[in-house]
Amino acid sequence: MIKIIDFKIRDLNDKIPHNKTLFYPCCGSDFISPIASFHDIIDTFYFCCLEDQQIDNTELQKWLLGFKLVSNNVKVKFPVKHTKIENRGYNEQKKAEKYLDVWKNIKTGREIKIYRVIQDGLTMLLYDPILSQIGIFFYRGDGSGDGGSGIGWLMTDKDKTESYLEYNIHHVLQRLSENGLIVTDGSNSGVEYRFFYDKNKYDIKRNDKIFHCLGKISSSRDNQTVVWQVSSV
Repeated sequence: MIKIIDFKIRDLNDKIPHNKTLFYPCCGSDFISPIASFHDIIDTFYFCCLEDQQIDNTELQKWLLGFKLVSNNVKVKFPVKHTKIENRGYNEQKKAEKYLDVWKNIKTGREIKIYRVIQDGLTMLLYDPILSQIGIFFYRGDGSGDGGSGIGWLMTDKDKTESYLEYNIHHVLQRLSENGLIVTDGSNSGVEYRFFYDKNKYDIKRNDKIFHCLGKISSSRDNQTVVWQVSSV
């Protein structure tokens, strides 16, 4: 069951960036909830995982009412220099892949593109033009232990430990649109951005950014996921 419990997407103010991209690194098989929750304001969904996870389109169809799957699992050409998995903690030599699904609204013709990428998320964030500007950064259910990525997506260089391979919050904020959203359960958050994990429902100032808590979404995940709007001071 997927439900917006503290607010409705349609009630968000006009400052929310529409028709932009949602980026979800280390996504595992968590496809349905992000698409179901944000397809009204997002046209491109970009999922990254080092394993080949499949989308349950039968389940997704229940949420994309009025849409029809017109292109399924189409292989997209990769830039030559990024054809190998580049995550520092991933020892298996494996070819990177990129796939695209397209859903089209039968009445309006509006299209929703869903990219499923087998590659290190930071590599794609830095080098794929699709991610030069993102409207939503979605990230949850990750860790540093077995089964986790060991990537500090909500950390800075000040949080360096042997448990984490990268510290990427600055890359995320550089590419996040003004008044864009960070949707997270606080996975792999460091000291400076610990409020993502604490789920405090008030405004937070960090450096030149204001993080405004809009509410939570719930799903089958154990941890509640909080929606933060990020704007410049």
